[in-house]
Amino acid sequence: MKQETLAIHAGFNDDPTTNAVAVPIYQTTSYSFRNTQHGADLFNLAEPGNIYTRIMNPTNDVVEQRVTQLEGGVGALALASGMAAITAAVQTLAKAGDNIVSVSQLYGGTYNFFAHSLPNQGIEARMASGDNIDALEALIDDNTKALFCESIGNPAGNIVDIQALSEMAHKHGVPVDALELVLGDGSQGNALTKSNGLKGVAFTGSTKTAKHIQASLSENQEEMITFVAETGGLNCMIVDSSALLEQVTDDVIRSAFNSAGQRCSALRVLLVQDEIYPELKRMIAGAMSVLDIGPTDNFNNDIGPIISEDAFDGLNNYINSAKENNLEVYQSPYNAEGNYIPATLIDISSLDEIKSEKFGPILHIMKFKSTEIKNVIHNINKLNYGLTLGIHTRVESRADEISKAANIGNVYINRDMVGAVVGVQPFGGEGLSGTGCKAGGPNYLSQFVNEQVVSKNTVAFGGNTEL
Repeated sequence: MKQETLAIHAGFNDDPTTNAVAVPIYQTTSYSFRNTQHGADLFNLAEPGNIYTRIMNPTNDVVEQRVTQLEGGVGALALASGMAAITAAVQTLAKAGDNIVSVSQLYGGTYNFFAHSLPNQGIEARMASGDNIDALEALIDDNTKALFCESIGNPAGNIVDIQALSEMAHKHGVPVDALELVLGDGSQGNALTKSNGLKGVAFTGSTKTAKHIQASLSENQEEMITFVAETGGLNCMIVDSSALLEQVTDDVIRSAFNSAGQRCSALRVLLVQDEIYPELKRMIAGAMSVLDIGPTDNFNNDIGPIISEDAFDGLNNYINSAKENNLEVYQSPYNAEGNYIPATLIDISSLDEIKSEKFGPILHIMKFKSTEIKNVIHNINKLNYGLTLGIHTRVESRADEISKAANIGNVYINRDMVGAVVGVQPFGGEGLSGTGCKAGGPNYLSQFVNEQVVSKNTVAFGGNTEL
């Protein structure tokens, strides 16, 4: 069967009642059992079937079967996030007393899982720089169950030498057909956009690179192929005078400074109604002052290092430029040595002062009058970044009005702006923040298949004319 056919139909048989060929989206949390024995058999895994949607879902089952057939595997498991996939894979491969070997340049959530959570389960994560294959190899022993790296580091974009890493893995017993990966830097990616047989591109990264890919595809591909991009954002939070300031403070600290601000969804600009501006600013500065800065292998630290020296220098230059331009800049105290940027608060008077996203623990703050709220939303839309927006208000109609008027992909009301759960809160932006259907949403897979409609004249076949 052709790959195109598998991509559309694998894993699903026509519904015997309706004869429908489209996969239904099962939006249910629970399932009925024929009797108590049936329920017991399902829970004992003696019989296949559905128990809870959080464990299994008929729609997910189709996706899993489809991926299995496309990849020629024996099975597949659909999970809600990358971290869930990493956790499930490691816990399947390793048990107490085992270890995994990983490169040390990792996304913050992955690093914390390896450095802190796995040891509590008796699994050791041994790390060395991805630039030093010999150092990684020296960490392997008879109890090593997995070798881990991020193919392209997030957000630094550093690239591991996959060929050297795979050769080392094969040398220590990893089957040759277990590693199937094509990896390269920008030059290889550029070449791929010009290659024959390309049917679609899914990209996560900077807006600048996404535009380059889009232009290359338009110039070099005869077909108008699918291009899905998820890029960054100048993410704002609007706080009116009805908001609970203690809750706002907690949500601002999490949204702006978790992961050292190195998340595409992180808060970049806080817009505060002028009546509460002085008090809220004082509370946020106070919360910033007690943040601990240092290595992430210490659970007491709140802000870890910047991903690379280039990123560190760029953020420092931006902060110094703000000071030179006589903007009010407040930074939390710290004494850590290395690529650390303290939590930084910069006073601005207009959104026009921000030209691009600063990927680090830098928060801009500005005030607005209650009569200016429509103009505030207009100016946010004018930025043309549409990834995340936060709203803090106790007036529900106002929250609804703002979210409806904002050209933003993901809106968070009276909560922090980070940590969307894929599958529950589909994630993705618009404008300069991305294209296409949201990751984790019911329509994402449909972007990678072609739809065909067949219309028959049944009379010409001698069919029932009354139909």
